Amino acid sequence: MKYFKLFEQFISEIDDFHHSDAPDAEGRFRDLGIKDLAKWLIKTRDGDMQRITGSLNQQIAFNKKSDPKYAQKMEKVRDEVKKQLGVDEAKTTYDFGCVMVYFDFPEMEKLHSIIDEKDLDPNEKGLEDEPHVTLLYGIHSNEVSDEQVKEASRGLAGTIKLHNAGLFQNDFDVLKLEAENPTLHGCNFNLRQLPHTTSYPDYKPHSTVAYLKKGEGRKYVELFMDKAYTVTPTHLVYSKPDGSKIKFEL
Repeated sequence: MKYFKLFEQFISEIDDFHHSDAPDAEGRFRDLGIKDLAKWLIKTRDGDMQRITGSLNQQIAFNKKSDPKYAQKMEKVRDEVKKQLGVDEAKTTYDFGCVMVYFDFPEMEKLHSIIDEKDLDPNEKGLEDEPHVTLLYGIHSNEVSDEQVKEASRGLAGTIKLHNAGLFQNDFDVLKLEAENPTLHGCNFNLRQLPHTTSYPDYKPHSTVAYLKKGEGRKYVELFMDKAYTVTPTHLVYSKPDGSKIKFEL
């Protein structure tokens, strides 16, 4: 009974959350205009687009239902930051190519609403706002054709079960759901026949929920342990090192 009461208090606190209470925020997220807030975020976060996006994504996720106008403002601020920094997401570069499976997962918002903003790692992305499962990161895109990658990605079939909440632990905690579908492993195997580099010899398909401060993830694993969802893949995306993205229909 005591645990139940504490959990209810925890949920109540989350429901009452409206905007950042980070030490450097001091109400600026609400008080400043779009351009001024974008300028302030760039200054206080050293122009780090990943940190800025993480902060704004948190605001959007936590307020989308309770205060949609505020959430829309944060989306406009995010666009303004990109404009001021001259960032074109389509041209962001990486070391290797990556193939990912995308799907609709509206339940992610409910999971995000339970996560306390204070537990999010400020140096990482924060809340994952594009649910997906990676088939393989590390493709040597300069050594293979797009058609070879597309062909190796074929074979994905059926739905994906997301369940068994867990963590990857490094300097921060990655909260994730295990992704279960045997054809995911088949696609990963086929892609590994192409020239690639990887530090993870064992493929463990998963969908990331959030990036948390080190040590904060375990309580959410316990909260989400009984959660299970079935999602239907909609398409694949091949993200190339030069920042270009190719959509593969299923």
